Amino acid sequence: MADAETSESAHAAVGGAAQRVLLVDDDTAVRTFAARALANRGYAVTAAANGEEALRLLDDGAGAEIVVTDIVMPGMDGLALARTLRQRQPGLPVILMTGYAEAAQRSELEAAPALTLLTKPFRLHTLCDSVAARLGDPA
Repeated sequence: MADAETSESAHAAVGGAAQRVLLVDDDTAVRTFAARALANRGYAVTAAANGEEALRLLDDGAGAEIVVTDIVMPGMDGLALARTLRQRQPGLPVILMTGYAEAAQRSELEAAPALTLLTKPFRLHTLCDSVAARLGDPA
């Protein structure tokens, strides 16, 4: 069973609350390290192991100003999750992480301005900087 982990940080964003990041990755180590790095930068992170769990968390009230998801995962992959999120919340920024970006995926990403591709391997500060840039946060 997937573990959903939430970490709140002391960093206050606009309105006094940390900006919320939904992090989705089936690799426990990636999920843990990325969640810790984002929390250290002041984001409130909710983590899910797959697309289905991410949607359940959102349906249960876990809000998010941005979603960061791996593309290749069992069950609902990151692209399917991004498509579903685009239907539900068209302006919600999504960062897709992958080491396997195919040409077809790249063209879909270019056609959807709310989507950003982050190619693995990357440094954690690159992930944090990408989240900050998408949220317009100078952090």
